[in-house]
Amino acid sequence: MDTETINRTIDEYYRISSEKEQIVTLFMLTYRRPYYLKKAINSVLRQSYKNFVLIIIDNLSGDDTPEVVASFKDNRVLYIERDGYGEVSNGAFARKTAKTDFFAILHDDDILEDTFLEKSIDILVKNPSIDVLLSNSRFIDKDDVVIADSARINENGIITYSGGQYLKSRLWHKVEIPLIYPSAIYRTSFILKDLNEYTIPKSGPAGDQLIYFQIERHGGLIAVNKEILFNYRVHEKQASTQYSGIMDIMLMNYLLSDTYYASVLKNEKGCIEHWLKRSVMNIISSYEKGVYGKEKISEGYSLIDSKWKVSAKACLIIYGYRLFVMCPDAIAKVYAFLRNIKANRS
Repeated sequence: MDTETINRTIDEYYRISSEKEQIVTLFMLTYRRPYYLKKAINSVLRQSYKNFVLIIIDNLSGDDTPEVVASFKDNRVLYIERDGYGEVSNGAFARKTAKTDFFAILHDDDILEDTFLEKSIDILVKNPSIDVLLSNSRFIDKDDVVIADSARINENGIITYSGGQYLKSRLWHKVEIPLIYPSAIYRTSFILKDLNEYTIPKSGPAGDQLIYFQIERHGGLIAVNKEILFNYRVHEKQASTQYSGIMDIMLMNYLLSDTYYASVLKNEKGCIEHWLKRSVMNIISSYEKGVYGKEKISEGYSLIDSKWKVSAKACLIIYGYRLFVMCPDAIAKVYAFLRNIKANRS
């Protein structure tokens, strides 16, 4: 389906639906996950808040995804295909296409609590200064089992970020509640004002994080609902698992290439070293869990740019981790040699 046809189809759908006064559009991005997609759609249709349009954007899955969507006999659900554009492009398309007061970009493997929309829209309507609202989330595995300690806070109230507060908190890994991208509901008028700032093709799989940096940069207010209203699925086929650590290195490379973010980092002494160490530890952890092979380790290290300018000590520590993974036998021999020297001295 070409872009013109897609836009015409969506415009017609909005026209038909306008009599019901929907004020939120839910875009759901999907690619070859019909089993999870069915669960995700069910969680949307169970919402206590009924004024929504659900638009499924299929990245040309080539499986039974169309049949899964068609099995839901609900006139609020629209299915479209965009030929192989990918998640970044389809997310940008969704932001550009939204015509209601609020919109969200959901993923096909997550599950909403039944009151997710009701409580989120209520907060947004009562707080017109909030430009994007995210929900506290619990993490679930591939079988819907809750991952222990995934959400330590579950209470009333909101946390807000503005003026670079989130950027700095995220860079130092001091965010109280993780911002889970697909739990976000955006105020359409704010996003459309600077639409091009939220189309970010060069930042890699962590582009969703950059969106919130950009919202702050343009004077937006980010809010996080402390109540758990969203279930975020963690599994081996998602980008955040397949690129753990590597996606953070790619994000830092992008930040350092941007004059505004580079100036922020320059004033946050030690931040780049901190970020690099955490990124490398995530890469090593993924290797130990069997998610990465040694070639992935090399890929991650090859992305570390000279602009990082970290200290010699940090480089020794970081590349020491790499040596430990890539050449464990050599490391063992070094340790044995040092132990022999110590024994001989005694």
